[in-house]
Amino acid sequence: VKVYSRGGFSGTVSFTVTSIPSGFTYSFTPTTVYVTPTSSKTTTFKVNIPSGTSTGQKKIWVKAYAGSYYDYDLLKINVLSSGFSFSVSPTLVTVSQGGSITVTLKVTKIGAYNKPVTFSTQSAPAGITVTYNPSSVVPTGTATATIKAAANTPAGTYTVKIKAKGADGLTIIRMVTVKVVAAGFTLSSSKQSLTIFQGGSATFTLTVTKVGTYSKTVTFSLENAPSGVTASFSPSSLTPTGTTTVTVQVSSSVPPGTYSIKFKAMGTDGKTAHVTLQLIVKAKPFKYSLSLSQSSISINKGESASVVVNVNLVSGTAKQVQLSLEGLPAGTYSFSPQTVTPTATSTLTINTATLSEGTYTVTIKATHGSIVKTATLTVKVIGLDFSISVSPSSLEVEQGKSGTVVVTLTLVKGSAEKVTLSATGMPSGVVSQFSPQEVKLSGSSQLTIYVSSDSPAGTYAIVVKAVSKSGVEKTATFTLKIKEKSKCIIATATYGSEVADEVQILRNFRDNIVLSTHAGTSFYVAFNAFYYSWSPYVAYWIQDNPWIKPVFKTLIYPLIGILLFSTYLTSPLISINAELAVYVTGTIISALIGAVYYSPIIYLILRRKEKYLSERYLKRIGLITLSTLTACILAQAIGASSILVFTTSAYVLSVIALSSYAVPLILHRLRSKIC
Repeated sequence: VKVYSRGGFSGTVSFTVTSIPSGFTYSFTPTTVYVTPTSSKTTTFKVNIPSGTSTGQKKIWVKAYAGSYYDYDLLKINVLSSGFSFSVSPTLVTVSQGGSITVTLKVTKIGAYNKPVTFSTQSAPAGITVTYNPSSVVPTGTATATIKAAANTPAGTYTVKIKAKGADGLTIIRMVTVKVVAAGFTLSSSKQSLTIFQGGSATFTLTVTKVGTYSKTVTFSLENAPSGVTASFSPSSLTPTGTTTVTVQVSSSVPPGTYSIKFKAMGTDGKTAHVTLQLIVKAKPFKYSLSLSQSSISINKGESASVVVNVNLVSGTAKQVQLSLEGLPAGTYSFSPQTVTPTATSTLTINTATLSEGTYTVTIKATHGSIVKTATLTVKVIGLDFSISVSPSSLEVEQGKSGTVVVTLTLVKGSAEKVTLSATGMPSGVVSQFSPQEVKLSGSSQLTIYVSSDSPAGTYAIVVKAVSKSGVEKTATFTLKIKEKSKCIIATATYGSEVADEVQILRNFRDNIVLSTHAGTSFYVAFNAFYYSWSPYVAYWIQDNPWIKPVFKTLIYPLIGILLFSTYLTSPLISINAELAVYVTGTIISALIGAVYYSPIIYLILRRKEKYLSERYLKRIGLITLSTLTACILAQAIGASSILVFTTSAYVLSVIALSSYAVPLILHRLRSKIC
């Protein structure tokens, strides 16, 4: 029912019926409409016809009124005993130029109606054609009607009337409104708004739907976006119909707020379509992470240990975070600092002095307001145990000398830590030195015992004590035997006293010159082993045979003279370089000893075998001497003490041999010239 304004009327119009057959019921939807001079309104009038109603034409008077204004119209209804109803769906369609669309036709029988119903076009504008499939049905049944617009059909809105006619002549006409549009495409979005945090991104899809036969490539772009907002498309172009995934990226510099952003789809022919979305930018939330430098730690009971706590900024503006711990008694741990501003670190220190041995599962918390991050640390408190031993278990040292033992420390249980070594039980004049004094378990240290000349001879029990950082103490004992100082046995026996002037000359040379240097000390290792292997027996024989003393005095005096002469000659070198001085002194002394003591013997032996007195042999001995000197220098340079013992001894012997042979050769040459 359609209502129009007349005479400039505006107002609410109501509907009723003034005459209707008995038993008929009706309704208006809506029951009222508002009419203005520039608009018309409609309401749907539904009439229900009861069964058993007689056939024939029925009349219903419909009234529209507004106050004192009213109007009537007559509705005639032809009631049949049998027939059909006809409907079209949808009744409003859109089709592009050159395109087509399909609607559904439904024929429903009334009563026992069983006649074929044929479809046809009652009327259609030029350029629009309708085809039916099937062209007829027997109620109840459905068919489709394909409405096609020619490519040259002007864009606009048209009415197509479709007729359904029964074989008995019963006819019903329905109308379809057809909107013809130019070929192109439409753009739609999967979302109407996006919420993105600063520095974040979001994705959605844009769908391009072709209209008609459109087949051009469509490219996407972002328009009307604030600075810092960008979009990427995958794919960046397509041929409709198709979908692209859009990623919108918001930089950290975009202020929080609500923005309107527009996306454009543009075909290669210039056609465009737009869609607008609401963009809500929110401030990046404060987020942080918590981690530890290690997930577990073992600590010897009584010790402290530390773990680094890392609090890293993930997003947002940094704010203070409070650190706390669960799983250990109060007073056994501390954070430094306890409050941090990410990104930052704090040192967690755990003190096990009051903790029992065992394993503790500790939870470290980093809290800011309602945000709590946790990390788990496994703490093992271990009772430290280690062993100590000394090798050898007995050490013999002569007065005025030193000796060494090795102290070995072995970790039995717990974590490695340093222990401090000390020694007790030494008699007066004995000094101990550890190298190193602090040893990390497991490890070893060399203990050197220095015995002074006046330390009392005897046997002593020396206790070596090792104390760990956490207070664990272990001891080991070894025996120190101090024996009287070795004497210049032969000289003492010869001169009757070890304090005789001659004996003192020999001792001073040994102690103050030779033994003050690395090379001299190395030489004396071999010399002492050789000298003391036979000298005591000679000394005893001298003591038992006093008549021989003058002979030995005579033999020793040249040696004393050689020592005094050589010492005086090289004494200036001692202040410059003691090692150089001992090499020069040793060379002179060895050469003089060979010349004084051994050259006469060699001369007497080779005097009658002159073929052996040759410069050729002298050069060979000289080459050997030079080689042993070079070996001494190399051994001393690399710190090879054991090699130096051998090379210094070899050098001394080769110098003695060189001078012992050179003197007879020289005498032989002089005698040859004289004779």
